[in-house]
Amino acid sequence: MDNIFKSFSRRALIVILLFMILLCISFNAGFFFSLTPNILIGLSTIASIVFTLLLWMSMRSILSGLIKKQKPIKSKAIDKEESLIDKEKQENIEKRIFLHLLSILQREGRLIDFLAEDLSMYEDEQIGAAVRDVHEKCKKIIDKYVPSQPILNQDEGDEITVEKGFDAEQIKLIGNVTGEPPFKGVLRHKGWRAKKLNLPTLSNIKDSTIIAPAEVEIL
Repeated sequence: MDNIFKSFSRRALIVILLFMILLCISFNAGFFFSLTPNILIGLSTIASIVFTLLLWMSMRSILSGLIKKQKPIKSKAIDKEESLIDKEKQENIEKRIFLHLLSILQREGRLIDFLAEDLSMYEDEQIGAAVRDVHEKCKKIIDKYVPSQPILNQDEGDEITVEKGFDAEQIKLIGNVTGEPPFKGVLRHKGWRAKKLNLPTLSNIKDSTIIAPAEVEIL
């Protein structure tokens, strides 16, 4: 608001000086041409009214222009701030979606605990029993939220032909890849695709980096 007032004051002073100069020139011209008093009074009255209206219109135009010029700046600043807030919020949501499934795998199957464990101190039989338990619980979660199916239905180890125009996102060529398709090769991995995606309900956690909270038993 202070910037608008200062800018308006400067421009108003320039416009008023300009109109006063024009008004003085008009009066001096009347005296120069030796007009009769009645005609001079009539012309000065008309000139004063015209100059007053023009001055009012000029002041209004200047003020209106300054206000319109100030609004977009304020609006852009607000839009930029809101855009940054929305972007940060969206990034946090994406992080939570990514980590939420991992959070459930930890909660139900203790997957993170298992992966973080130092297995060198355990016997193979002990590891096998732990793996079976983690496997069963985590498989239930995956089947519930991200049920999957193979991309290719052949058995691994079978010879297959990759035809021309194959989808490079679905089939990854490895080994001695030269020339143009069709290619003959051996299926090393069937690949996986999600049959459907049942996104879990996001928890009300503000910190998007939390996978699982620490648990403290009160005695």
